[in-house]
Amino acid sequence: MRAMLVSAIIVAACFNQARVGWSMVKPFRDRVSSVEATALDAAIEIARRDHAQARVVKLLVAGRIYWMKQVPPSEEDLAKALQSERDNLIAFREKGFPAPKVLHFETGRLVLADCGPDLRDVMIVRPEGCPEVIDAFHAAGQALGQLHSAGIALGRGRPKDMCWDGQAVCFIDLEQNPLEFDPVRTGAFNLRNFVLASVKYAYDHKADGFAATQAFLRGYAALETGATRESLASARSWARRRWWLACASIVYALLLDGNRNYRRAYGPAIQMLADRR
Repeated sequence: MRAMLVSAIIVAACFNQARVGWSMVKPFRDRVSSVEATALDAAIEIARRDHAQARVVKLLVAGRIYWMKQVPPSEEDLAKALQSERDNLIAFREKGFPAPKVLHFETGRLVLADCGPDLRDVMIVRPEGCPEVIDAFHAAGQALGQLHSAGIALGRGRPKDMCWDGQAVCFIDLEQNPLEFDPVRTGAFNLRNFVLASVKYAYDHKADGFAATQAFLRGYAALETGATRESLASARSWARRRWWLACASIVYALLLDGNRNYRRAYGPAIQMLADRR
């Protein structure tokens, strides 16, 4: 029976991967405005004046890159989320976890130091099989494992919530407050979120998401702490109980409208989590 379940997962995942092809297309980029100035304060003022409606503004100052996130002060919930992000980024840095430095904050605006592209862009822009992609995702797995081992889990934990500067991973987009770590409730949740989102991004942009996601899981497992072992075991148990979802994802993708790539991603995601030890 167990062999039949595993075979069903593998067939569903392979069918999905064959449809994707994992080939490269043009890179994904968030739409952002851009400002250039000789000083950071001047760049912030120009962005405030000329790009008041932009949610993200890239600030180019003397060869350095900074990022300004902004929301209308009238949107109180978004302004509070930006405040939470600022507080969480500062708290992460104070605890020794990698996060971008907060350089400026006012109600509705947050300016951060650049820490490289997020992991979506790393996976999508680099050539298939590029060692840097594997290194970045392996480092992301280790960074998340270290966070879990310290008793902290992320509110989401997706590739878009981590950046890679060529040497290390930084946690970003911390609007949602970090969670207390629990291997079943939050540890496995972070793993499922990351793996599912990685495969979904790969389907969206026909990138080599399978190899990158496997590297992430290897990096996480390599720490071999109680937290990482228990989280992997919980994620594996979750995946093996949902073999039927791996098969159903094919039907959902073919017959239902909407976010088909999200549904298709369940097959490979469940396979990878079910096989990981």
